[in-house]
Amino acid sequence: MFLILDELFFCFNALISARPPFCSLDTQETLKEYISQTLLNGRMAVEADDDLLGEEIIDSMGVMRLIAFIEETFDCVVAQADITIFNFRTIKAIDAYLASRSL
Repeated sequence: MFLILDELFFCFNALISARPPFCSLDTQETLKEYISQTLLNGRMAVEADDDLLGEEIIDSMGVMRLIAFIEETFDCVVAQADITIFNFRTIKAIDAYLASRSL
Protein backbone atom coordinates (compact mmCIF):
# COMPACT_ATOMS: atom_id res chain seq x y z
CA MET A 1 0.00 0.00 0.00
CA PHE A 2 2.78 2.43 0.86
CA LEU A 3 4.46 1.71 -2.46
CA ILE A 4 1.30 2.75 -4.33
CA LEU A 5 1.04 5.96 -2.30
CA ASP A 6 4.70 6.73 -2.97
CA GLU A 7 4.14 6.22 -6.71
CA LEU A 8 1.06 8.47 -6.69
CA PHE A 9 2.96 11.15 -4.79
CA PHE A 10 5.85 10.94 -7.27
CA CYS A 11 3.49 11.22 -10.26
CA PHE A 12 1.63 14.15 -8.71
CA ASN A 13 4.89 16.04 -8.08
CA ALA A 14 6.02 15.37 -11.65
CA LEU A 15 2.72 16.70 -12.96
CA ILE A 16 2.97 19.88 -10.89
CA SER A 17 6.55 20.60 -11.95
CA ALA A 18 5.68 19.98 -15.61
CA ARG A 19 2.89 22.55 -15.81
CA PRO A 20 3.78 25.95 -17.24
CA PRO A 21 4.52 28.63 -14.63
CA PHE A 22 1.84 31.00 -15.93
CA CYS A 23 -1.37 29.36 -16.96
CA SER A 24 -3.61 31.77 -18.74
CA LEU A 25 -3.12 34.69 -21.03
CA ASP A 26 -6.86 35.32 -20.66
CA THR A 27 -6.41 35.73 -16.91
CA GLN A 28 -3.49 38.09 -17.46
CA GLU A 29 -5.46 40.15 -20.00
CA THR A 30 -8.44 40.37 -17.62
CA LEU A 31 -6.18 41.58 -14.81
CA LYS A 32 -4.34 44.07 -17.06
CA GLU A 33 -7.64 45.52 -18.27
CA TYR A 34 -9.04 45.87 -14.74
CA ILE A 35 -5.91 47.48 -13.34
CA SER A 36 -5.46 49.86 -16.28
CA GLN A 37 -9.09 50.90 -16.71
CA THR A 38 -10.50 50.71 -13.19
CA LEU A 39 -7.67 51.16 -10.71
CA LEU A 40 -5.68 53.61 -12.85
CA ASN A 41 -8.67 55.23 -14.62
CA GLY A 42 -7.01 54.68 -18.01
CA ARG A 43 -3.99 56.84 -17.09
CA MET A 44 -1.56 54.12 -18.10
CA ALA A 45 -1.44 50.59 -19.45
CA VAL A 46 0.24 47.90 -17.39
CA GLU A 47 2.14 44.88 -18.62
CA ALA A 48 2.28 41.39 -17.13
CA ASP A 49 5.84 41.94 -15.80
CA ASP A 50 5.32 45.42 -14.29
CA ASP A 51 6.11 45.58 -10.56
CA LEU A 52 2.72 46.75 -9.34
CA LEU A 53 3.85 47.29 -5.77
CA GLY A 54 7.53 48.23 -6.05
CA GLU A 55 6.86 50.82 -8.76
CA GLU A 56 3.83 52.04 -6.78
CA ILE A 57 1.50 51.44 -9.71
CA ILE A 58 -1.18 50.49 -7.20
CA ASP A 59 -1.34 51.35 -3.50
CA SER A 60 -2.67 49.32 -0.56
CA MET A 61 -6.27 50.35 -1.26
CA GLY A 62 -5.76 49.32 -4.88
CA VAL A 63 -4.53 45.92 -3.71
CA MET A 64 -7.69 45.45 -1.66
CA ARG A 65 -9.88 46.45 -4.62
CA LEU A 66 -7.87 44.08 -6.85
CA ILE A 67 -8.39 41.22 -4.40
CA ALA A 68 -12.14 41.90 -4.30
CA PHE A 69 -12.16 41.87 -8.12
CA ILE A 70 -10.20 38.59 -8.22
CA GLU A 71 -12.54 36.93 -5.73
CA GLU A 72 -15.61 37.98 -7.68
CA THR A 73 -14.28 37.38 -11.19
CA PHE A 74 -12.48 34.09 -10.59
CA ASP A 75 -14.91 32.76 -7.95
CA CYS A 76 -12.33 32.18 -5.24
CA VAL A 77 -11.45 33.39 -1.78
CA VAL A 78 -8.01 34.93 -1.28
CA ALA A 79 -6.84 34.04 2.21
CA GLN A 80 -5.27 36.83 4.22
CA ALA A 81 -2.08 34.75 4.52
CA ASP A 82 -1.88 34.64 0.70
CA ILE A 83 -1.79 38.44 0.33
CA THR A 84 1.97 38.70 -0.06
CA ILE A 85 4.38 40.57 -2.29
CA PHE A 86 5.36 37.22 -3.81
CA ASN A 87 1.76 36.54 -4.94
CA PHE A 88 0.77 40.08 -5.96
CA ARG A 89 3.90 41.84 -7.22
CA THR A 90 3.11 41.36 -10.91
CA ILE A 91 0.22 40.21 -13.05
CA LYS A 92 2.20 37.07 -13.88
CA ALA A 93 2.62 36.38 -10.14
CA ILE A 94 -1.12 36.80 -9.59
CA ASP A 95 -1.82 34.45 -12.50
CA ALA A 96 0.58 31.86 -11.07
CA TYR A 97 -1.07 32.20 -7.66
CA LEU A 98 -4.53 31.65 -9.17
CA ALA A 99 -3.25 28.68 -11.20
CA SER A 100 -1.76 27.08 -8.09
CA ARG A 101 -5.13 27.31 -6.35
CA SER A 102 -6.83 25.37 -9.12
CA LEU A 103 -4.72 22.22 -8.63
